[in-house]
Amino acid sequence: MTLKDILEKRNMTPYHLSKISNVPYSTVNDLYKGISTLEKCSAGTIYKIMHALGLSTDMVLVSIMEKRPGLENFKREVRQGINEMGEVKYVISVLGKNVIDFYMQLDWHIEALYLLATIEYLCHKNHLDFIDQYDYSALETYVPEEAIYPEGIGLLSRIMGMDMKERVLEFAIPEYMKYNIIEYEMDQVV
Repeated sequence: MTLKDILEKRNMTPYHLSKISNVPYSTVNDLYKGISTLEKCSAGTIYKIMHALGLSTDMVLVSIMEKRPGLENFKREVRQGINEMGEVKYVISVLGKNVIDFYMQLDWHIEALYLLATIEYLCHKNHLDFIDQYDYSALETYVPEEAIYPEGIGLLSRIMGMDMKERVLEFAIPEYMKYNIIEYEMDQVV
């Protein structure tokens, strides 16, 4: 996501960002126009801009340095985070750092939905009401029309010689189904 995208979503001009961040207008304008990129800015400049926008510098640096990993890799990263932190700490971390909103700002809608479904599942499983404090209703507009199945379903269907999608639906986890994402083995998810 570019600075231009962020500013347009917030109906903010480069001039206004320059004033509230104390970053020279020429720098902000070059970033806005794509003449320069955040990767070429000093850490201080990035910090000032992100602080003025209310965004985490860490998250922005990650988005600059990482390419979109693909959904299956994203799922593995989520599972790894849960395994390292534990379910409850993971929920607190994701919600506390507004990670779902961060993915929405990157336009990574499927990843945001997957993470939201995971958080809802973990909250339900652990009898936590943290998720009730957040309003993610805007995400519902990004629910894909076609269901997203785990990558292995196609391979499993070929091996079994039959379409496994309907069979998998019988065991699908409701928190994911709500967002048209099919997860059926919780051991794969957490």
